[in-house]
Amino acid sequence: MAQLAGSRNITGVLQTSQQKAISTGLLTFALVVALLWGSFRPTMITIIQTNRKYTEKQATVEKLVQQNTNLTSLLKDRLEQKEKLQALDYYFPNDGDYSLFITNLNQIAKRYKLSLDSVSFSASYFRQVEKIADLQFAEMTPQTFMVAVTGDTTQLADFLTYIESTPFLPKVLSISYTPNKTEPAKTGMSLTLLLYKMSSAAAPNE
Repeated sequence: MAQLAGSRNITGVLQTSQQKAISTGLLTFALVVALLWGSFRPTMITIIQTNRKYTEKQATVEKLVQQNTNLTSLLKDRLEQKEKLQALDYYFPNDGDYSLFITNLNQIAKRYKLSLDSVSFSASYFRQVEKIADLQFAEMTPQTFMVAVTGDTTQLADFLTYIESTPFLPKVLSISYTPNKTEPAKTGMSLTLLLYKMSSAAAPNE
């Protein structure tokens, strides 16, 4: 095709315009992407950091809840153990104060229509007990008591069976009495009981 002198090539112009348009479009797109990335990047970083912190805090909370559960369980167990140890101090007093036992013994005697006349410690019998291995227990010291009661001997067996089942766990070592034929309800009876005391206080002082 013949071209006029001094005229421009139309195809070349069109190609140049198209390339410029594409370049401009790509540049615009790149700028838009850059702007969008610049705008959203801090937000994305904040979201990621927030999620990470939330996950960490959630793990911390779960750990604290578990620790609290464990601590509550330990405190409960300690309280239960303390109550049991305090019971040991009541029933096996390391200071040798058996007033609680004597009070219970008096009440039990009345239940079986017996009169508790006296209770006394027997050192001589205690020395004999020390020689009996079956009556020795670790951290426990045996104590012997002489108990005098008055009443009907027919009530004696039930009385002794009952006191042996109390938490004090006394053991009957000996029984002696002379029947009162004229007044059976006034028969005097002597009993030797064995109790135990802790070598030291069971429950901690708090």
